[in-house]
Amino acid sequence: ALAQAHWQQAVPSTLQVRVFALRRMISWTAFPLCFVLAGPAADALVDVTGDTTAGIAAVFVIAGVGKALISLIALTPKNRARLVENAG
Repeated sequence: ALAQAHWQQAVPSTLQVRVFALRRMISWTAFPLCFVLAGPAADALVDVTGDTTAGIAAVFVIAGVGKALISLIALTPKNRARLVENAG
């Protein structure tokens, strides 16, 4: 709830729809992609250690790091996502 309020204060009202749609698109796209990449890594970790809890933990760690990387890539200066204010 606090993050939503912060975004509403930080983003001009004329751009809020675009910014919120972009945030949701990045989030919904990042999680499946990160879990697809994390699954095989977790399986390999379980094969090596024999500990299933390490594999599950690896899925969440890799997925979280992957989502952070995708978000950073989307916010790079050369990316079109940063130019949302110039659209329309």
